[in-house]
Amino acid sequence: MNEILDIPALAKLLGCTEAAVRNKVYKNPAALPPWFRDGARYCWSKKRVLAWMEKREQAGEREHARRSRYRHSA
Repeated sequence: MNEILDIPALAKLLGCTEAAVRNKVYKNPAALPPWFRDGARYCWSKKRVLAWMEKREQAGEREHARRSRYRHSA
């Protein structure tokens, strides 16, 4: 059976805070794996999350570097 993840479990798996996951749900949903709703709860399939992580890892750092912000010091 496929394990269902909630926000705290997803944050732990991704290595970020719960607040970061909640922020991305509302402001940048494309930065998270696909989710579904169970009432008011956001939920993720662990199998799909792991596949999403693998796909992003295979895409490499090239994509990450292209989208990252550059900060210039004064």
